[in-house]
Amino acid sequence: MNKAIMVPGEGPPGAKVAFVGEAPGAEEERLRRPFIGSSGTLLTRLMTTAGLLRSNCYITNVVKERPLNNDIGLFVNLASNNVSNAPRYTEYQEYVRILEQELKEVAPNVVVAVGATPLWALCALKGVTKWRGSILESTLVPGLKVIPTIHPAAALRQWVFSHMILHDLRRVVEESRSPAIERPERQYIIRPTFLEATNFLNVLLQQDADTPIACDIEVINDEVSCISFAVTPSVGISIPFFRGPGPYWAIEEEKAIWRLIAEVLETKHMAGQNLAFDSTFLYTKFGIRMNVCEDTMVGQAIALPDFPKGLDFITSIYFFDPSGHRLEL
Repeated sequence: MNKAIMVPGEGPPGAKVAFVGEAPGAEEERLRRPFIGSSGTLLTRLMTTAGLLRSNCYITNVVKERPLNNDIGLFVNLASNNVSNAPRYTEYQEYVRILEQELKEVAPNVVVAVGATPLWALCALKGVTKWRGSILESTLVPGLKVIPTIHPAAALRQWVFSHMILHDLRRVVEESRSPAIERPERQYIIRPTFLEATNFLNVLLQQDADTPIACDIEVINDEVSCISFAVTPSVGISIPFFRGPGPYWAIEEEKAIWRLIAEVLETKHMAGQNLAFDSTFLYTKFGIRMNVCEDTMVGQAIALPDFPKGLDFITSIYFFDPSGHRLEL
């Protein structure tokens, strides 16, 4: 490594929560402390609001020196398919090894990957806005629980991100109680037999008329490639119509399945994401008139018009914690 000013991590040994940022900025370099500039001030404020004391957390960065012109791309270029395509990638790898040792020594219950670079270093994943709020297992330190969030520098430019960061930090508080990576157990039928598909659809037909049934279609080349249904968060089915280039079902089987699907869609209370498209497509293609619809995308647009309406964001915000309370912004 060169003789750049190093900014070490700080925090108590055995901290339950560790924060990993990208690299120091000018203020961090000057005082040799991580996350104390404008981004760090905002992060500390959001931590406090979420119920996290900075003094109880371990805080560090992937790269321990300030990059020239604050350009992390000099160390690792995440915009390229070849992430090693950077002039100081070897030094980046050494910093990652240091980070690995840091986290093994601290052994936190959960690590917060603050931004794209730590998400890549800790989990080998790209797209922090897509992964934020998720409970992941680290590829750098297997078994270590990681929750990514957006870097507060982005929130200083676009304030709506601060609400997302705060929501993620509240989840961090919940997850810091244990190092265990616990995910809901779900039962999905994704390659059903004819009997499994018809039985599931007949069960849906027995549902009370006011019980919402979640549904979703996928369309390829103007044909329905599959349709999915669920009544609970833990049990669902995806009924395919293609197997490779050919049909999944025999003709008579497919006819019987579509008759049941039509009856479910036309008589039950349907809910889903962007059902405006699904219902229009099914009516235009098959003449199926979908019954009462609850469209989560439309609901999100009405309730929180400044926030994203994609299903990835919606599902990251609305969920139930182990105590049964719904967490939302």
